[in-house]
Amino acid sequence: MATTKTMARVGVLSVGKVMGVMYTFIGLVAGGIMGFMKLFLSSTMVSFGAEPSALSSLSRGILPLLCFPIMYGILGFLSGLLMACIYNIVAGIVGGIELTLDDAQEA
Repeated sequence: MATTKTMARVGVLSVGKVMGVMYTFIGLVAGGIMGFMKLFLSSTMVSFGAEPSALSSLSRGILPLLCFPIMYGILGFLSGLLMACIYNIVAGIVGGIELTLDDAQEA
């Protein structure tokens, strides 16, 4: 039997936490891609005669892997807080999102 429920409010902090964790994983992937690209470009520069130091090349590759997840996580958390606040205001004015829920059937 399906029931229709309306999501009138969302927990601001819970949305912020979920968005923060999701964006941290996105930042990890983006940082990994950016770090790989920077390491590849550093090795390409060496083949064209430029001589960056080994520490410089390593830091260019690792820095995005460390910074991107932190930045994405913080910004995801803050944007989640903001969007949850906006949702609660809008849902109070025009109504919330309607969800149709099915009862789980035992096998």
